[in-house]
Amino acid sequence: MVESLDKELRAITREAEKGPRECDLLLQVRLLNGQSGWFYFQVEVQAQHDKHFARRVYVYNYRVFDRFGEDVCSLAILADTSASWRPDRHTWQRFGCCLDFRFPTVKLTDLRPRLAELETSSNPFAAFVSFHLWTQATRGKPRQRMTAKLNLTRGLYRRGLSRDQIHKLWRLLDWLMTLPPPYALQFGEKLAKYEQEDAVPYICMFEQRGIQKGLEQGRQEGLEQGLERGLEQGLEQGQLAEARRTVMTLLAARFGQVPAGLDETLAGQNDLDELRRLALRAAQVERLEDF
Repeated sequence: MVESLDKELRAITREAEKGPRECDLLLQVRLLNGQSGWFYFQVEVQAQHDKHFARRVYVYNYRVFDRFGEDVCSLAILADTSASWRPDRHTWQRFGCCLDFRFPTVKLTDLRPRLAELETSSNPFAAFVSFHLWTQATRGKPRQRMTAKLNLTRGLYRRGLSRDQIHKLWRLLDWLMTLPPPYALQFGEKLAKYEQEDAVPYICMFEQRGIQKGLEQGRQEGLEQGLERGLEQGLEQGQLAEARRTVMTLLAARFGQVPAGLDETLAGQNDLDELRRLALRAAQVERLEDF
């Protein structure tokens, strides 16, 4: 049995001294072997070098112990790119008194040789690690990142995961592997083509799918209006209208509402590139307030 102690974690965080001392995850665990009592696991995730990291792990270990009066097992997940930085010990000795605190670590870069295995595993954490490693490998390389993101998205359907797991993992993938607007649009087009050709049962990329569909409908509407006003003008107007609707639809589908007055604001926007940018933002923001 595992229980997340979010409320207790916030309380411990408030009690901490000023500074970057925030425990990432605190779990209360009862073992399945019948052993009585609860055990506490403190998990720290660190994505960059910090010379005080080992000390911070120790500080939160004793704070949790002080609060619950039970032994605490600390674990660190090191998500940085350095092969040599591996903090796993906090020690000091003075006037005959000494402390030697050690904790196990997992270095995500060590898992790179097992990337092929991680990409097909049904374990959601394995999926996250593969996303993280590819994000690091494609930093500053938008074309390679687009290809990797497409392959990882396709791979979600081969992992034997539930529809809900696929959707949540893809949201994480989309957050990690952001793409510049031109590549994001290409990605949406390629994914829509994959969906059509392979007839996958569920694509959690409904945001990009909506953008792609909007662009296609915009072209069609533009052709129809072009019969009356000229092909070029009609195409542009159709694209603008559908791009505006795409922004509204994405926000309504994701958050259940749209900001007040947004329809009027969009109606006055005649820059198609800007509307496409807004559609991408509507698909990517985590909160409506951030749009």
